[in-house]
Amino acid sequence: MLANHCLVRISPVISKVFEYCFIQKFGDYLYTDSKQFGFKKGMGWNHAINTVRCVTEQLTKGGNTVNLRAID
Repeated sequence: MLANHCLVRISPVISKVFEYCFIQKFGDYLYTDSKQFGFKKGMGWNHAINTVRCVTEQLTKGGNTVNLRAID
């Protein structure tokens, strides 16, 4: 029982070391789209909502109809 408990504690450390090594090796090949808000430092739901609001306002001022659908 104790051995299983120790592995659970060590697991996050091992995954962080792997992540660090992976980013060091392949970081130059990884990028995200500017329209992605989740899992990015300094970005969150408020940025996504503001973007939707601004785009909706711009389209409706131009006389367009905007239909929104949200799936979580």
